[in-house]
Parts: sequence; structure tokens; C-alpha cells
Amino acid sequence: MRRTFVVALENQHIGDPLGDENISMEEEALMIDEADQSAQEVNQDLGDAERIVQVAESLEDLAVVAGSKEELSPHEAHLMEKAGDMAVAGTDVEPDEIVPAMESFKGADGKISGKLAMENFKETANRLWENIKRILKEVWAKIESFFYKIFGTIPSQKRKLKALADRVGEANSKTRENAKFTIAANRYMATGGTVIKSGDAYQKALKEFVETGKWLYTSYVDSLKSTGDKIAKALDEFDAEKPAEATASLASALATVSPKAPGAGAATGARWPKFEVQKGHDLLGGVSLFSLRPEKKENGDLALLELARQAQVELAPSSEKAKDNSSTIEFATLGQPEAIALIKDCETLLDAMEAYQRGKAKGEIQATKKKIETASAKADTAAGKAKASDVESEKAAVPHYRALINFNVAYARWVQQPIIPFTKLAFGVVNTTVNLIERSLTQYK
Repeated sequence: MRRTFVVALENQHIGDPLGDENISMEEEALMIDEADQSAQEVNQDLGDAERIVQVAESLEDLAVVAGSKEELSPHEAHLMEKAGDMAVAGTDVEPDEIVPAMESFKGADGKISGKLAMENFKETANRLWENIKRILKEVWAKIESFFYKIFGTIPSQKRKLKALADRVGEANSKTRENAKFTIAANRYMATGGTVIKSGDAYQKALKEFVETGKWLYTSYVDSLKSTGDKIAKALDEFDAEKPAEATASLASALATVSPKAPGAGAATGARWPKFEVQKGHDLLGGVSLFSLRPEKKENGDLALLELARQAQVELAPSSEKAKDNSSTIEFATLGQPEAIALIKDCETLLDAMEAYQRGKAKGEIQATKKKIETASAKADTAAGKAKASDVESEKAAVPHYRALINFNVAYARWVQQPIIPFTKLAFGVVNTTVNLIERSLTQYK
């Protein structure tokens, strides 16, 4: 976590994809490297944002407790200092940056003032919430930068696939001399821990990968938009005098949200306790898309919303079992029809990515994000009135407000995961497919 919570913002305009099919290999490698850097920073920033959310929530809880007392006993003051220690545990932030020593809250009479402590906690929590907003602004800029860079290589990728298809056509007049060839093993040639060694098995796996990609860049985005609209509506309707109504409405709306990837079926949830899990196809790369939905047995709207915020479609290893660690593979030489079919599947995958970047999908995500931000500002105003009134009103309103406002971070994470890791994986799959075809062509004389 950063030593301070201040985030430097970059004011940059991201336009259409670069779209140059004649970029050099060095330029392409640089664009992919820069995209990967953006992806790593997004993941780090979202982790920071989640951690700051926890710290801010702890402070607001402390503020409510402190504000309910005229003065704090030494024991109560000690407990609050310990709470400050716990709030920053696991970070490189000093506890006194969050909760100053309680001695600093002594009034003229030498007693520790609950009101002074409360005001400090509130002020610090508000500062952290403002920093969360700044982090999220940077996160969205980096997400945009990732897609701009990595999708900018698509025209070049398509040009190489077309040239490869021409070479495959020329191989029609040649004779296959070797039925197999040895190739270095990599993660993109395995599904579910099993290494693929033949063209028909690889083609089946690639089709399932392409099917998953088409779903991700269309149906999943539609689900994100629908869910985001529900979140924006709840935030817009938040009323500090009736705070539970908005959270109850959103909890009910999100109870049925569980986008299922192609090939989805029930899976064991050992890795994700408290969630119902659906697992998609075993994909190239040894991963699957897992759809998580809170278990219905969770009690209370606030508890359900916190789990709903953590729920997502996650790209994760298909299995926790040991994988085949072979360093080389004897792969069956691809025939001309197999090679052409694989090239077409790669082109379809790249088309789906390009449609996401150039079409309405990306714009819909941005528009929904804006709706949530606008509604959050309105809810923030409503919550501010409750905080300024009396302790009981604040105690009643703040938990519900927090449960809603935290979805700003969740929405950014739902875009980051699984779309960014899948996109990175997709380019590895395309490159591996090209390599298999090129190696197969060398087996023809």
C-alpha cells in the first residue's frame, strides 16, 4: 500500500485504437509491454482502494462510538488506539497517521473528549474517501490505456494471420514428411491441467476459448451494464431518513445476478466460501471463468450486499490439482484444413475484441460508470446531512450509505476482472496457435 493515500492523476485523452497494421515487431512488443504495465498497476490500485475502504469504514465506526460519549475512559481510549492499529495492519502506514494518540484529544479539563475524537475520525475518513475517488479515476484511465495499447496491435495480428493463411495454401502442393514435431510446452497448450497434443483437440479447445471471448465482450458487458444501472438507481434513491430501503432494494435486485460463461455448470466452492459457484469451459491456459453469487443463507441485506460486492466472474485456474509439467510436447503435425480452421478462429477472436473497443460495449461501461458516480455524489450529500444532524441518525444511515457507495470500487474491479486477464491470455493463445501452424508448415517439403 502507498506510504500516503495521495494519487497523482494523469490527464490524458485516449482515442480510437491505433489501427496500424504495419507496426514493427519492436513497436508491437513495446505496446504489449506497456499494456501489461497498465494492467499490473490497475490490479495494485484496486487492491489499495479496497484496503482504504476497510480503513475508512473502521474510522467511521470509531467516530460513531466516540460521538456517543462526552468523555472517554482511559480503557476506551486504549481500545480505540488498538482499533487504529488493526485498521492499518498489514500496510506500511503508521497507526498515528490514522488514529492519533488519544492524549491529543484531551480538553482543557484534561479529560479525553469523545467529540474531539469523533471529529478527527470523521475528518480522516472523509479524506480517505476523497482519495478513493482519486484512485478510481486513475484506475479507469489505466484500464482505458490497457485496451488502447493492446487492441492497437490487432490490425498487425490480423495481417500476420492473413499472410500465414497464404503460406498454408501454398503447402497444398507439398508432402508431409513428419507426422509429429517436438515443441516447447507452454501454458497456452493445456486445458484443465491436460496438455494438448493433437490438432483436433486443440481446435476444440480454441473454439471453446473463442466462444468464451465472444460471450465476455458482449453478454458479460450487457450484464455489467444492467448491474451498474441497478447500483446507480439504489444510490440515487438513497434517503438518509429511510436508509434501509435503498439497500433492501439493491440486495433484492442483485440476488439473481450471476452471469454464466459458456459451458457453465455447478462447481465446488472450496476456493470461494459463502458463494455459489458456476464454472465455465476448461480454457487454454489452464483456466476457467468462475461465476460467483452469494449463498442465499446469508442473513441481512448489508451482509448480502458486502458479499455481492465481492462476487464477480473470475478467471482462475480450472483446477487446484497438480498440472502436467512436461517441458516439451510431441505435437501432431497440422493438416491444411486444420490450420485454416485455426486461423479463422483466431480472426473471430480478434474481431470480437475489436468490436468491443470500437463498438458500443466500451461506451456503455463508461456511461454506466458515470451514472454510478453521479448517483454516488447525490447519496453522499444525503449521508452528509445525517452525519451533521445527530449521532442516532448517523448511526442509522452510515452503514447503508457505505454498503452502497463501496460499489464504485466493485464496478471497476468487475471490468478489470475478468476482461483484462482474459484479453492478455487471448493474445498468448493467438501467438501459440500461429507458432503451431508455422512449425507444422516446416514438416512439409
